[in-house]
Amino acid sequence: MSADILKALGLDKTNSGSYLGKGEWSKTTSAGVVQSVNPATNEVIAEVHASSQADYDTIVKRAQEAFEIWRTTPAPR
Repeated sequence: MSADILKALGLDKTNSGSYLGKGEWSKTTSAGVVQSVNPATNEVIAEVHASSQADYDTIVKRAQEAFEIWRTTPAPR
């Protein structure tokens, strides 16, 4: 059943874990894996690669850059 869900969502059994912004997903595979488990059946639905320190540094830097642009956006009238 979980394979059907993953297919419908366009996901693989093991997926990238960190969205780094600017359309880029982390390719880190050495930081371990987090399992997504169905609590009703204890079945592992999928796995997600954990983020590395470098991933977090990139995420924070890009979030700060995006904030600088966003904060100058005028409010709708």
